[in-house]
Amino acid sequence: MLRILIADGTPAAMQAEREPLGIPSNASLFEAALRSQQPHIRCSSINVADGQDLPSGVSLGDFDGLMFSGSPLHIYDRSPEVTWQIDFARAAFMAGVPTWGSCWGLQLATVALGGTVRRNPRGRELGVARAITTTAAGRSHPLMATRPSVFDALCSHIDELEQLPPGAEVLAQNELSPIQALAVELPSGGIFFGTQYHPEFTLSVSAGLIDILTASLVAEGFARDCAELVVMSRDFRQLHAKPERRDLAWRYGIGAEILDPVRRTAENRQLAAGSGEDFRTMISQTGGHAPPHQLAHETAKATRAETNNALYRTRGGRDGFRGSATHSPRSVRTS
Repeated sequence: MLRILIADGTPAAMQAEREPLGIPSNASLFEAALRSQQPHIRCSSINVADGQDLPSGVSLGDFDGLMFSGSPLHIYDRSPEVTWQIDFARAAFMAGVPTWGSCWGLQLATVALGGTVRRNPRGRELGVARAITTTAAGRSHPLMATRPSVFDALCSHIDELEQLPPGAEVLAQNELSPIQALAVELPSGGIFFGTQYHPEFTLSVSAGLIDILTASLVAEGFARDCAELVVMSRDFRQLHAKPERRDLAWRYGIGAEILDPVRRTAENRQLAAGSGEDFRTMISQTGGHAPPHQLAHETAKATRAETNNALYRTRGGRDGFRGSATHSPRSVRTS
């Protein structure tokens, strides 16, 4: 059975503020997205933003794939919640485990691999990212295989990738965000895939984010007043509950790429389609120079001890993952 580890990037205190507005945890969103592709997938999660460790005796090499979630944090704010995640990502990439990231997850991987992120000078992208267009590389890449050449997707971000990490290939873009999807071949023989948009989001999640950001959205010119946004979030929730509501779908220009849960989560198919070996096969399919998948598998196994050492060092020298020498491990969430 395929085993996926979800690294939650939202601090628990921030998530507690979101739940009353109907925004589930990142782990729940990713599990639902993955299981829309493969119902029997096994997911575990840790809250990396809060410095949560893998349980003793468990390593990243025990998983077939890793997922970095979204987060309301900003990668250029070097708070402990941010630096813990950068440390974790760097340790994860040493392990060669195929990795996926949405929004914050894409930005986190970019910085961990040597790129940079900035606030988007063109402003916020929220609700629906319009006219995402695959690049020439994206049109032949397995990640985008089931997407049309131009599509819409749910999103929420105000930051963007500024400088790509080495080995990165842009797979999709739109007018507001020149990098909407990315693939990076890793020196360890693994591969990272990520999107700036959120395949795991639902319209209900987007409605909750509109509620949270109402005042900012009015100030930024997205609506004339708060009442307009109250109506929009209500309509999004209704359309989530009843996707057959043609009137609402027409009003907001929302089509099947968002309303159909399987099509909406298409990119996650790469994590749910099969075993970790399938990911490594994808590297050669996209013209990469990673070792054959058996060698990559052995490389990942050989790095388990090294990765565990990186994960369980204290932050006394600012090169480990754990928050402090006295930070107590918590049990990993498994379902």
